[in-house]
Amino acid sequence: MAAFAQVLPLIQPELARLAQIVQEAPPRPDPALLEADPNRYHRERAAWEAHQEEAQRLGSLTQVQQQAQARAMEQAVASANEILAKELPFWSDPAQRLEAQQQIVSWALDKGGFSRDELRGLTSAHHLKTMMKAAMWDKFAAGAKTTAPQQQAAPVRGTPPPPALSERITQATESFQAKADVRSATALLAARRAAASG
Repeated sequence: MAAFAQVLPLIQPELARLAQIVQEAPPRPDPALLEADPNRYHRERAAWEAHQEEAQRLGSLTQVQQQAQARAMEQAVASANEILAKELPFWSDPAQRLEAQQQIVSWALDKGGFSRDELRGLTSAHHLKTMMKAAMWDKFAAGAKTTAPQQQAAPVRGTPPPPALSERITQATESFQAKADVRSATALLAARRAAASG
């Protein structure tokens, strides 16, 4: 990683320059121009060959960069595996480690919101451990069945509150109409007075 970090800043500007040159490469000169204007043909041929050499150089530098990145990635993965093997004994076993990695990848793609490209660059032991814990938590939470506690009605204490005024008037009116006597008439008058004063 350290070597790659030192080389990359030196290669990157040259790669950008060569990529620009290759994009602006002139076309291969027409062989018919050799008969009509040999000097022009040789100039265009020389320019075209120079661009071809730059394209080959770009390819070589790109290959060096890719190899350096691959080596750096391998070293980072090996380092992360060492760290995780110290913390998680099963990580030392390649079969168990592969199974755990497959579970992490499955969770990351399905539930974690990660893309395959993001996972390809994942080399941090800290991030792997965090993702493994997240996958285990989601698995645990999916298996847990929770039920809301049953609501129990509060026990009735004392006397019920008096009915609402309009309800009292309705009841008193119905009682008076069913049996017109002094008692039902008094109840109806009391209900109307209470409604008027409230």
